[in-house]
Amino acid sequence: MASPYTWVPLTSGENPVPGNPVTIENGAAHCSTLAVAIENASGSLKDIETLDVHQPDAVSALREREEEVRGHLNDVQSRYASAGTALDTYAESLAVAGGQSTAGLSSMVAETTSTGFDFPAWITGQSEMRAAPERLALR
Repeated sequence: MASPYTWVPLTSGENPVPGNPVTIENGAAHCSTLAVAIENASGSLKDIETLDVHQPDAVSALREREEEVRGHLNDVQSRYASAGTALDTYAESLAVAGGQSTAGLSSMVAETTSTGFDFPAWITGQSEMRAAPERLALR
């Protein structure tokens, strides 16, 4: 039976944890900005209610549905605010996990190099030392 794990992240030389925290933070900021804009739009809609001037039919019709529309805007605003918060939290966790995995990978490469064992070549089957993992001394 084949192993459910892959060694490719350990041999690629790249961070084994996929994802870019900065890109996710940018998405979080975008969601948060939209949430504020929607909140402002809802507030502006509420201001129409307080106008004490002659209103065309369109404004009167809007005033009749103002509460319903504001309710929908508040729902959407809440979703964007929640998405922004969740993405921020995920970006922070991803940055920590990425740092830990990079440090672990660097440590593994340094350890195998110091013992003369070519772990990436061994793992990919490109090493004559394929049968000699005992040369990797754990300290």
